[in-house]
Amino acid sequence: MYHLFVSAIDDSWAGAPWLMDADRCLHKNEYTDETLAARYGALGPEACEELLQHPCVFAFETACKLDAKLGRLTKIRKKGAEVRIEYQLVSDYPPISHNDLIRLEWELDISKWELNRTHWALKNESLSEALTSLGYPPIGQPSRPIVDIHQHTFDVALSFPGEVRNYVHLVASNLVSSLGRDQVFYDNFFKAQLARPNLDIALQALYRNRARLIVAFLSRDYATKKWCHIEFRAIREIINNKEDSRVMFIRHDGAEVAGVFSADGYIDAAEHDPNEVARMICERVLLLKSE
Repeated sequence: MYHLFVSAIDDSWAGAPWLMDADRCLHKNEYTDETLAARYGALGPEACEELLQHPCVFAFETACKLDAKLGRLTKIRKKGAEVRIEYQLVSDYPPISHNDLIRLEWELDISKWELNRTHWALKNESLSEALTSLGYPPIGQPSRPIVDIHQHTFDVALSFPGEVRNYVHLVASNLVSSLGRDQVFYDNFFKAQLARPNLDIALQALYRNRARLIVAFLSRDYATKKWCHIEFRAIREIINNKEDSRVMFIRHDGAEVAGVFSADGYIDAAEHDPNEVARMICERVLLLKSE
């Protein structure tokens, strides 16, 4: 798959974020296949994470008479009726001529008049295969620097029992959309690095020293699970050192958790969905960064 962005503004695709109406993004009436529009058009957190994996053609409307550019999405945000994307251009890839895009209309699933309208479409075609047929270089997979969780400092670390994983997974996906994947410590993001001896020591060091904010999802299961207990030992030390602003509690029930008291503030997960909780977590992160 690949993304096709088309703009009527000559100075688009110079690296600045791009803002457009949501009804022109990944819509079945805007040159995106109906199945793909149904899957990705709402731009939910998990959909956005998948969309970041595909290459992009940043093109111009025909009247601009400008070459297209190759790039990758780095961030997608939807707010109300608007969508904003951030992206990186592949600086060493040659410009893609407008005439070549027209020559490849069938191979790239570009409709006859599509390059005359500003929009964002997703195409279920191989961009690399089509471009190489005209002598362009192959398109490599996006390279992503590996974050060493035993050295890296995260904006947020999530502590939770497996029984609430579905809820926490949605929170983590929302956080990725706002903060970036490399700023959220969620175990499923780093399975390879967690497969090691003495993991209890490594996790306590991460929670204690390399997370700006620790979010604990408290419940009767949290109170009884071995790994939650290990992580909470680091949380208790933070509280004992009067670093209260670094800890946030999300409660799934009223069960007693050793070290948590009735006067401690919390967010009730029954009253707030994962998207709302993620927004509140981001608020706390911003406050920590401003200190």
